[in-house]
Amino acid sequence: MTFICTLDPNDDLDIDVIESNEEYVVRLAIGFDSESQKTYSLAVALSPLPGGSMELTFSVLIFCQNSGEWHDIWDGLATSAIFSSKDERNLIRAALMACVTLLIDHVRPHTVNFVTHTAALPNKALVKFFEVQQIFIDKGYAGGRADSYHGRYVWIMTR
Repeated sequence: MTFICTLDPNDDLDIDVIESNEEYVVRLAIGFDSESQKTYSLAVALSPLPGGSMELTFSVLIFCQNSGEWHDIWDGLATSAIFSSKDERNLIRAALMACVTLLIDHVRPHTVNFVTHTAALPNKALVKFFEVQQIFIDKGYAGGRADSYHGRYVWIMTR
């Protein structure tokens, strides 16, 4: 299995927002594996929660062209086995942050929650979540990491 990154650091990202039922989703192709016939995309979403706040989620989607099946990877530890190049991981992380920024600018939600998918992550694995937090702060939001829930870390940001 050989992942080939299709992101180019010299090109602008062509990102579209899909809206349905007050949910906003961005899907950005990031690469493929010609041996296994799999395509890889970033998926970033703002979804409504009861009470009027929204939840921010992000994952890597893997779609198998042969079987038509797809699955999400929510954990950076699992993606590091696929994205072995540090340069590719940095490029994908930058694309993720661009997708988050675009959604915040497009939706302008009042309150946003985001939660780690995996419990008890080490500090190194939390870096991207703190980068997301900083995007919100740079856009005028207040908040930060709240109490954990069953070992999963929670952030609450309010405009």
